[in-house]
Amino acid sequence: MESWFEIENIENLNTPSLVFFRQTIEQNIDEAIKSVKGDVSRLRPHIKTFKCGNILEIFKQKGIEKVKTATIEETLLATELGIKDVLFAYQPNGQKALDFIAIIKKCQNTVFSTLLDNLSTASELNELAIKNKISIDYFIDINAGMNRTGFAIEADIEGFLNDLFKFSNLKFRGFHLYDGHLKGLDFEQRTASCLGNYEKLKNIKLSNPSTFEIAAGGTNTFLFYAKNTDAICCPGTFVLWDDNYDIHLPELSFQQAAIVIGQVVSKPCPDLVCVDIGYKAISSENDINHRLRMLNFPSLVPFSHSEEHLVLKNEELIDIPIGTIVYAQPYHICPTVALYNVANVVNEHGVITEQWNIKRR
Repeated sequence: MESWFEIENIENLNTPSLVFFRQTIEQNIDEAIKSVKGDVSRLRPHIKTFKCGNILEIFKQKGIEKVKTATIEETLLATELGIKDVLFAYQPNGQKALDFIAIIKKCQNTVFSTLLDNLSTASELNELAIKNKISIDYFIDINAGMNRTGFAIEADIEGFLNDLFKFSNLKFRGFHLYDGHLKGLDFEQRTASCLGNYEKLKNIKLSNPSTFEIAAGGTNTFLFYAKNTDAICCPGTFVLWDDNYDIHLPELSFQQAAIVIGQVVSKPCPDLVCVDIGYKAISSENDINHRLRMLNFPSLVPFSHSEEHLVLKNEELIDIPIGTIVYAQPYHICPTVALYNVANVVNEHGVITEQWNIKRR
């Protein structure tokens, strides 16, 4: 094997295909555990990146019993695998609220919680909880500058809490602080931005309850919360890693554990090569130069992208026969995984030995 990504029994693989490297996945999980000094109770990984029960089983084997989800389907997956504590990190309204309550009532051995950032949703959720004779745990979703969701960190958090305490069937669990906007900065700058927000929440004084959790950060701010606070850390991408974070988070030592396999299907011009990794096979929300990197032909660069085809510029006029296998590293792995029903799993010897279902996509 010349390179880490090459697969011995590649002839058995149809393309395009998603590939996971099991040994690297386990190493990445171990590295996250090491970052919190072995205290797995401080980890609540987000499962949006992989949506795969086999990886949840590895979490359980390593003692990780809490996860974070973004969809009802992911929440169901976590309960199917027997995860003990699930934070549904998406404020439930309308049918989502009804579906969430149905899961709570069905899975009574799991501790559930969700997010709130306004009194209207809280009132609706409380009425549903009363009607269904249950209590619902919640975290206040904090807007620390991302401006996507959340109660503004500059606003009167204590006052908002006092209003929420009036709802009889809602139980305050803590704060959810996601700062995904803190990227493109060096680690010291990100640390300084995290510190002020965390300390403001940590210093909030409550009489009842007197203690609360702070579920903080994603992968981009994971190292700060892991090493400098007692927050519950919520990274997601760390399990599989991708080019985006590899480039922008050099302080983290996670390794690439997922790639996409394709093959050359046409050579329409002497300096163009077409492969079967269309935007149904790899995430395409970024510009064409930030979608993938060719691992075994690094001089090939994207030229055009459509549903089933990716045309690459071959300026060096490398002789690449039709049918040649190409290995591609996704720039953003999370939405890439969601495009596939299964991942082909490679063992430590570079051999595909099994398939893992990508469930609840």
